[in-house]
Amino acid sequence: MNPEVEHRWQQFERLGEAVVRKNLTSHVYGEENTRHAIAWLEHKAHERASRESLELAASQSKESAAAFRSSEAAMRAADTAQQALAEATRAADAATRQAVAAQTASRIAIGALLIATIAAILTLMQMVGL
Repeated sequence: MNPEVEHRWQQFERLGEAVVRKNLTSHVYGEENTRHAIAWLEHKAHERASRESLELAASQSKESAAAFRSSEAAMRAADTAQQALAEATRAADAATRQAVAAQTASRIAIGALLIATIAAILTLMQMVGL
């Protein structure tokens, strides 16, 4: 950019966009300054759009990072749930084995009680003489 244009843009910068726009609508500037003012305003609009685009990209990047962290946390939670399910399954299997063993012991005890009862009846019958 040549020094003269740079100097004019510095003047516009000092005035600010609102004043430059007002001066344009009021036809304060001559033809050359009007051209430079319009170019400066377009440049400012482009800068603003670029800045907003960068801010949006940064925001989206932060959102993507947060989503990724959430996804990782969900995966860890799923792994933990899967491990808990495996432990619960092992515990249920052990409880089933214990129930089967208790049922078998109960059947043996009933059988032993039945044999003892029969033996007692036979002993009583012998004592009575039957």
